[in-house]
Amino acid sequence: MRFDDDNKTNADEAKSLEMRDAEIEVLEDVSIDISEADKEMIRMDADSPEEAEEIIAAEVDEVRKKETVKRAKQRVNEETPSSVHSQRPSGGVIRATGEIHSKHAYMLLIGRRANPAITGLYGAAKRMNNLIRDYRRGCLYAAKFLIDTEAEINHIKKLFELKQEENKNYLESKVIMQVEPYRATHPSKPEWVYFSPYAWHFNELLLRYDRQVCQFYPYYAMRMIDRKEFQDRVTSLSRELRRLFSMNNKYYWVGPESFRKQDEIYMQAVSDFGVLNQDIIDRKVVPHFVEIPKQFL
Repeated sequence: MRFDDDNKTNADEAKSLEMRDAEIEVLEDVSIDISEADKEMIRMDADSPEEAEEIIAAEVDEVRKKETVKRAKQRVNEETPSSVHSQRPSGGVIRATGEIHSKHAYMLLIGRRANPAITGLYGAAKRMNNLIRDYRRGCLYAAKFLIDTEAEINHIKKLFELKQEENKNYLESKVIMQVEPYRATHPSKPEWVYFSPYAWHFNELLLRYDRQVCQFYPYYAMRMIDRKEFQDRVTSLSRELRRLFSMNNKYYWVGPESFRKQDEIYMQAVSDFGVLNQDIIDRKVVPHFVEIPKQFL
């Protein structure tokens, strides 16, 4: 039975929007039926009243299907074949691959449980999915965390751009030789599947961080710059990503009912996260990365 339900769901998803709208329209149109004369003929030929009703229902269903196709075709170009209305593209996933060459970036990819713990990219991405789910269920504190995360992403992007230019100028002032960025013999090549834009931006920042580490490492390996200089520049960027990946670790669900009643859960959230900005409560300020235009789905 489960497989039948899955097949039905897949078939429904494959229908065009025009076909779905036509189905609803036909379903609500009580005038679509077979004639009373046809019904009487079926009752006379049937072996029992139950069989007659089953045949009548099947005949009416067939009439409705034909009317649905007819009305769906009226919504598109007349040259469009009827079969295409059941070939709407299904939902899918967005995939990407990347190469990580430095152990510094790899540690931020996988995370670490030991003390001090590191929230890796995968852990951070999972928390963002939970936040998006809770935001769509009406949690205003989830909206706050999403908005704060977006602000932090933009901050780190600008910082990375400044650091990249700063590092370039610094290296040019220290050495004349142009050194190729460090490349691992066997880099990590993870494949990512994105369910939210947040994970994509996390990923992009991690790869940018890896690139900057690889830019500096050859100069340190050849002792053109000292260890402290290398560590200071690498650590400052790493610290930003660690904060970004872990900034939502303490979030928890505060439902609309708790918010309305201002119960113990709400009061604890106020103590832990602060009072919500009125613009968030009024939905004047909302997360920008959550809603995806329907035409892309």
